[in-house]
Amino acid sequence: MPILPDGSALGAPGLCLKKRNLHQRSLEKGLQSRILKALRKKFPTSFWYKASDMRLSGIPDILGCVFGNFIAIEVKVAPNKPTPLQKATLRKMQKAGGWTMVAYDVKSTLEFVEGIFKT
Repeated sequence: MPILPDGSALGAPGLCLKKRNLHQRSLEKGLQSRILKALRKKFPTSFWYKASDMRLSGIPDILGCVFGNFIAIEVKVAPNKPTPLQKATLRKMQKAGGWTMVAYDVKSTLEFVEGIFKT
């Protein structure tokens, strides 16, 4: 089977998709780490948990509590979007009184959390 420059093989689309997914997951994990670090620095008395450790489908990547406010953050690297299950979970959390967002960068995440306390 011919090997392409990106390391994938012709006739093996699953391999191409798998390699791309691994790269995207790696980028998202790096973004998650940067967001968690920034949130913990900006809100030192808050609680933040990297929920992806639980390996449950649909659960947002970061869960937190700041001054009694539950916050759930799904981290994505553009152009990725949340899955239907992730969207449904975020909606349920909102209906239960929580704050939710899909984060694509550190700055907008901090602005979102700060905005909760300005309302």
